[in-house]
Amino acid sequence: MREQGSFAVRFSHHAGARAFRVAIMVCCFFFAAVSHADVWTAYMHEGSEAFNRGDNRQAIVHFEAALREAASFDPNDARRAGTLISLASAYKAVSRYEEAEESYRQSLAILERASRPQTAGVWLKLGELYLVQGRYGRSEESFRRAVAIVEQLHGAQHPNVARILKIFVAAVYRAQSRWDDVASLYRRALDIYQATLGPDHAEVANGLLDLAAVYEKSGRYADAEQAYKRALPVWEKSKGREHSSVAFILMDMGRIYRFQRRNAESEPLFQRALAILEKNLGPDHRDVGAALHYLAALYEAQGRQADAERYYNRWLSIQGGPYRTRFKGASQGPLIIPQSR
Repeated sequence: MREQGSFAVRFSHHAGARAFRVAIMVCCFFFAAVSHADVWTAYMHEGSEAFNRGDNRQAIVHFEAALREAASFDPNDARRAGTLISLASAYKAVSRYEEAEESYRQSLAILERASRPQTAGVWLKLGELYLVQGRYGRSEESFRRAVAIVEQLHGAQHPNVARILKIFVAAVYRAQSRWDDVASLYRRALDIYQATLGPDHAEVANGLLDLAAVYEKSGRYADAEQAYKRALPVWEKSKGREHSSVAFILMDMGRIYRFQRRNAESEPLFQRALAILEKNLGPDHRDVGAALHYLAALYEAQGRQADAERYYNRWLSIQGGPYRTRFKGASQGPLIIPQSR
């Protein structure tokens, strides 16, 4: 009986020990998993803080540490993709382009396996990476991949398609001074905005203004004029006829007339712009100075020296703001481009 009792005690002891060891193993496994997630979160937070304050090298240190922690996650875990995207952005910021490209592509592989819509955003980032390196073909290809994904998700007429075409794909063409191609994209984006948002939406006016600027850039002044004329009433309806931004459109239109030697048509636009800006901003604001200088240059070109001197002297009295001067030809005088819109 003593031996049986002893055996029972020993059995009970060993069983309890095994149960205790199993419990410890389960707890260790659980807390290790929690620890990896918590440490990953901490590294990502520190990396984001460093990146936002411009300390990109420190951001890389934290994001690389976060990526090591993320190795314990499921291979298709979106957190791994997010870590790679953040790391790629930090690499790009310090011109470590090959590593940035590889990180973006690894994140794409994770997101594409899970058919996540965020892949469009990564293609855009990859396209920007190629663009900054002057790899225009690869950049356009990446942006077009993003367009295709958004079209598949939302349809070809979705406003996000227009935004990608206008902001990203067009950037590739602008970098190569392919103004006709830029204008073509802007027109397609404009058509989408008009069809989905209506002809009187502010985004439509913005699209027309961007198109006008491209036409002006390529010397297509008649087309620029028509785009400005279409944009002005939409903008006035959206913002109000006396809004300061209306004055900038008026000055843009007046400048187009100047380029075509249509000085008589440009004067009332400059005068109306001046009146709006003086009313809204006061007589001494730097943007008022821009309108004054446009008028001074116009009057000088017309031989109206007294008027030119009067407006020029007013401009001089408020000069000192961050203006940029560019010359379009001696007959047209210097043009002051305001910094704000």
